[in-house]
Amino acid sequence: MAQTKTLTSAEVLVYLNGNLFPELQSINYSISRGEEEYFGIDSIFAQEIRATKITISGSISGVISKGVGGLAGKSAVTTLFQALEAPYVSIKIKNRYTDSDLIFIPHVKFDNEQVGIAIKGVVKFSVNFKGIIAYNELDLLYGPSVWF
Repeated sequence: MAQTKTLTSAEVLVYLNGNLFPELQSINYSISRGEEEYFGIDSIFAQEIRATKITISGSISGVISKGVGGLAGKSAVTTLFQALEAPYVSIKIKNRYTDSDLIFIPHVKFDNEQVGIAIKGVVKFSVNFKGIIAYNELDLLYGPSVWF
């Protein structure tokens, strides 16, 4: 009988703009496939279900390191005066043992950054993001190389 091997958080590395992001403590994302029913004239039953929009959104959280400049220092968010010129960043989640990509989101923008400062604690941040497209492990394994 085959035994299932569950992926644990200790096996996962997260990269931001191609650089390891060790301050990260959690990442959550949601992919909405945007499927919608279409009905015929005078029909109470759907005639078909088809994709309308695929969106990805999520959040990351972690701790702020001294002298790094927070998320702006990692080029994840811009300074106040560069807000209109904010570039896209990329997020890549990899399996540290197989070196395979679990998900790659090449175009991400961050929004709604929150910082928490606990007395006698560590300074933590969380920020929401929206992505344009997310490539999962099979997309990256079998998809065209022209995507990147």
